[in-house]
Amino acid sequence: MSIEKPIDPYLNSARKFLLEMPLYRDVTLNEAALQKTYEFIRALKPLDAYCIDCKQSSTFVKADNHFDAWPLATWQEHSGFVVRELLCTRNDHIYASYFYKTDKLLKKVGQYPSVADLQIPALEKYRKILGADRSMEFIKAVGLAAHGVGIGSFIYLRRIFEGLIEEAHTIAAMTEGFMQEQYNKARLEEKILMIKDQLPSFLVENRKIYPILSKGVHQLSENECLEYFAAVKGGIELILDEKIVQLEREKKEKEVAASLNKINQSIAEK
Repeated sequence: MSIEKPIDPYLNSARKFLLEMPLYRDVTLNEAALQKTYEFIRALKPLDAYCIDCKQSSTFVKADNHFDAWPLATWQEHSGFVVRELLCTRNDHIYASYFYKTDKLLKKVGQYPSVADLQIPALEKYRKILGADRSMEFIKAVGLAAHGVGIGSFIYLRRIFEGLIEEAHTIAAMTEGFMQEQYNKARLEEKILMIKDQLPSFLVENRKIYPILSKGVHQLSENECLEYFAAVKGGIELILDEKIVQLEREKKEKEVAASLNKINQSIAEK
């Protein structure tokens, strides 16, 4: 019996299914999804996640539950509520995800801690790149998506993306020969190419992120925005990660250059 490839991105791993899937999201239980949800709800393998109580990454294992011994056929026939508890192996802190299942659908109806609570600590490292206001917008985007608000989350992601472009434009505009009038008339993807030397390479190579965000704001449904949120958020994180690496490199270059100058000066004085 062949297994269909699941389309839902939250069926790619137990962590995504149990800890990252937004509330009230429906999973259609086709053959592939039934198999995946059966595997994930039993959580037989440990998974890594941030522990909000330990305030660091940890490994979580399943807490004992009667449905762990269910065969697939029992899971298929079951209708009603299901709770999956996970234990932090550092200090036995408990995470819990709540689902309601019918014969055709599985809906996530609750989670502790929330999706936003788990993701927000990981965003803190971007504050030095985004600044306080943009960093708060990133947090709002994650919070809205966690509560099933797709279009609103895209609005904040688009503002962050546009902010990165404008920051690079400000730098490029100070260079000799910059064609400001042409820039003003260009579409955003064309603007990106005009200032590509001031932008992270991942952003330039994946500039199609912006049309996705714009369509999300103006044309896509809430569910479509939620479906695409993880990929778009991941793209923006990669852009910011590249900027962090560049900043750290520049800082190290300055420190090493200063040290070498002191060494040269010391040698010259001997």
